[in-house]
Amino acid sequence: MEGLLDLSTFTLQGQVCGLTTGGTAPTVLPPFIEGLIDNIMIEIGGTSFQSGFSWYNEMFNILRDFQIFNKRNMRAVLQNETQNATLPTGSVVAAPGQPFAIYNWLGFLGSIKILDTTILPPVKIYIRWASNAVLSVGGTVAPTTAAYQINNAYATVDILDISDGVYYNLIQSRLNGSPIELGYDNVTTVVGSTGAPTGSTRWSTSADCLQYVVGTVKPNNYLAQTYNTNTQLSDYFTRCGSNNALTQSQWFVNGVPYPSIPSSVTAGDHFVDTVHALGESQDPTSATNPLMNSLTTFNNNFFTHVHSFTFNDDDDGHRLTGLSGKGNQILGSWNLTGTGSNVMPIVFLKHKSVLRVGSGKAVEMVL
Repeated sequence: MEGLLDLSTFTLQGQVCGLTTGGTAPTVLPPFIEGLIDNIMIEIGGTSFQSGFSWYNEMFNILRDFQIFNKRNMRAVLQNETQNATLPTGSVVAAPGQPFAIYNWLGFLGSIKILDTTILPPVKIYIRWASNAVLSVGGTVAPTTAAYQINNAYATVDILDISDGVYYNLIQSRLNGSPIELGYDNVTTVVGSTGAPTGSTRWSTSADCLQYVVGTVKPNNYLAQTYNTNTQLSDYFTRCGSNNALTQSQWFVNGVPYPSIPSSVTAGDHFVDTVHALGESQDPTSATNPLMNSLTTFNNNFFTHVHSFTFNDDDDGHRLTGLSGKGNQILGSWNLTGTGSNVMPIVFLKHKSVLRVGSGKAVEMVL
């Protein structure tokens, strides 16, 4: 498909249903359709422009908890956004299932508004669905197998029409002189080793604009398909777990600590750092997850520590504001202190990347 694609309208639609084998318990789907996405990869002309964004559903859920619950009623229509006081007693309707539409995206698809495919080689979008671990089971007799099924999936996008030819002549003239650069949001995921809560997760990047880092930990039972009444999600989405007690969290970049003193988990310093980094502390229009209603609940079920390296500006466009690893690679770590059972740390690096387009449909990614 060639033309001026309005990526703000890119929508993936279909139907989803839960499946069970054995037992009498229903399969319970995540109460947000994006919870079924594990990874999204963007490939242009054989070059990967977004490849390291695994655990997509976890990152989406973190931002969902802090930013989009004011859209809960609208998202209940096609994003499966529900909140239940108790474990749901049944799955969604039988096959082919409940209609869904995904049009809120992170990364490349959510940050480039207009993509001119007439000047690009073939663009491919790969979406990998999550494992059955994102599901939870209800009832008194758990099924031997809980699964889900996507049916009748299709995607749509609007194409802008400029028929006078002036635009394309200008673009071609520009390409003959110098490349065109399109900035976009990129996310790299780093998964640490499973171990005791006290430890350090190392990461590195040569990105020219590291904006913020996101850290969370998964309990060792996150694959159990157990329903968590505190989050009303599967334990796959539980962050920390009640069997663990974290006490301190701190980021290090090239040996420099951020914040300058360790964040006290018991005092809520990490929560304050997170709401400032995400720009939510001064925003009266957004709404957080109503289940995230106390520091204890947050630490045991929603634990997240986000630290920003830039001024939070919703209108930053494609400006490169953040730490630069272009000339000197950024070496970082996330240090945690705590007690309890084993946890698996996950770090998301939110940075800007550039799609550089030259003449003859030549493309290059600038990290």
